[in-house]
Amino acid sequence: MNISFNRLNDAFQHWGHSIIHIMLLTKIKNIFIKAGKFLAQILPFKLTGLPTDTIFFKTLTGCGATTMELSWPRPSVIIEPNVPVIIGKMKKHKDVLGIYEKTTSEEIEEYLARDIKYKKIIVTPESFYRIKDAIGESIYEDYFLLMDECERTIQDVSYRSNVILPMFDFFKFKNKAFISATPIIPSDPRFKEHNFKILKLTPTFEYREPITIINSNNIILTLQQFLKDHPREKYFFFFNSTENIADIITKLNLREDCAIYCSRDSRKKLRLNGYTHVHTELRDFKKYNFLTSRFYSAVDIDYHSHQCNPTVIMLTDLVFAPHTMIDPGSEAIQIVGRFRKDKKVEFTKEIFHITNTNPKLESMTRNEVYKYIDECHLIYSAVERFYLTATTRGAKDTIRQMLERCDYRRFINEHDGSRNYYMVDNMIHEEKVKRAYQSKKRLLEAYKDSKAFILKYTPAEEYAYTDNQRLENRKSAPLKSLTRIVSDTIKDLHSGKYTDFQIQIELANLQLDFPSVMAPINKIGLEDAAKLNYDLYKIKAKIEKSEKEKDSFGLMTYIKDNFTPGHKYTPAQIEHSLSIGIRQLNLTGLTPGVRLLRKFCEIPENRSYMGKDENGNDIRGYLIIRFWDNVN
Repeated sequence: MNISFNRLNDAFQHWGHSIIHIMLLTKIKNIFIKAGKFLAQILPFKLTGLPTDTIFFKTLTGCGATTMELSWPRPSVIIEPNVPVIIGKMKKHKDVLGIYEKTTSEEIEEYLARDIKYKKIIVTPESFYRIKDAIGESIYEDYFLLMDECERTIQDVSYRSNVILPMFDFFKFKNKAFISATPIIPSDPRFKEHNFKILKLTPTFEYREPITIINSNNIILTLQQFLKDHPREKYFFFFNSTENIADIITKLNLREDCAIYCSRDSRKKLRLNGYTHVHTELRDFKKYNFLTSRFYSAVDIDYHSHQCNPTVIMLTDLVFAPHTMIDPGSEAIQIVGRFRKDKKVEFTKEIFHITNTNPKLESMTRNEVYKYIDECHLIYSAVERFYLTATTRGAKDTIRQMLERCDYRRFINEHDGSRNYYMVDNMIHEEKVKRAYQSKKRLLEAYKDSKAFILKYTPAEEYAYTDNQRLENRKSAPLKSLTRIVSDTIKDLHSGKYTDFQIQIELANLQLDFPSVMAPINKIGLEDAAKLNYDLYKIKAKIEKSEKEKDSFGLMTYIKDNFTPGHKYTPAQIEHSLSIGIRQLNLTGLTPGVRLLRKFCEIPENRSYMGKDENGNDIRGYLIIRFWDNVN
């Protein structure tokens, strides 16, 4: 593969680094707010509500932005990052529809048919398409779209790709806004194209909160000592690892008076591993309360639910769970902001962050990320061109496998091949956070830069038995995954120890309790599942391969029936014909056009002359040279 790396300059020009910087250079308009005031009480919001085409940096959590939109006289769709937020808002506001995984189509239709002048709809990013489909094209003109806690669009996209789905419709709305107390300004050039402005709420009072940073070389032992030195009525631990939460609870003997708040799948796993007080919603606070990242932002924890001066402890363990790094500039601020002030009862928060650091943690600067992405893009594009021009089955298979397994694919929007700016922003953000955890000095600098905290640093006792040694000598067995539990249960059921009736009863229970885990077995059938030893990972892989082959075969057959080698087709004709085929075959995730057709046919890069239209203008189209012999 002979590639000149001097062509990297062309790649830089193609993606335009100035585009990525341009939002950061946009002038910011400051709006001042006094202590005790909410947005609905100050100008310009009390006259206009949230303005359209803005990225609103509200600085303060709990300043009433979402509450104002829920009461403002206009129909609204509010996108919230997680389900607990939606459930909490529905409890506080009547005539609000919350849409998430469990919401039925009938409930959506019933709400839309109700006689409510200004409909208010709160939805997760993954379920946004449901309300869009239910309302239709009029949603773009009639509804105000608010992306609440907008930084999650960037922070979550690396492990939750569908979180950016609403962004494919966001700019179609006549009225729209991005909002958060801790926004990360996106590099998506459409914000600039639509003349978005940045508003920043600037408090005229001291709003920073005291926080104590405890740097440790053994998280468990430091936490054990902390609990001895700080006896309190209730503790709230924010730690994004159910595996390590379970380890802490076991080692510190906290089971008798603890509660865990996490996702539904994590709840099932923890309960099957013997943990009882595990919830997907905030309720029944115990003395020791552990909350995962789905409760980091937007969720309100009101005084009536905790009724104490809360002790907030953020935990980061780089040795056992590097993904538990908490960003001082966004997540830490959001976590502390979960506890809402009460008009009748004054309460104070104690805030701590117990963490280890790692000087060997590698990170890239913003410019290094740009260079890395551009280099990946150059190589990927070159390999993709080889795939399109390869003429033998072996060559196409080998190159296709290279493309499919290439990590850079995460930075490409599958529907049209464009750059996924949110993945780029995510990488820049993650690298920035990693840099903060390289030393206690850099972590303190990151907290200082957030301008949200009054810092106090407490060095923890240096333990001879460190986290790294603890990792090497870890004796406690990790939690069994749901997949492992279900797989082992099915294997046991078919071991010959049970009657057919007992097997059917247990399988029915598994279907009810674990529908998503059982879905692959249902699809492939118990007989074929047995051949794979009920290994759900192998079963899923076989299904994915089968579906891919089926989709490719069906579309290839359609293309051969509707396109002829040696003939030319205009881009509009190609798009129209492929649209019909995709719809007839019930395929998803495919964008009709020349790019898709090239995966099945050899087509020159340039269009050819086809004649003139009725106005005398040239008609140009693409020549189909031949069908590829093998397509996967």
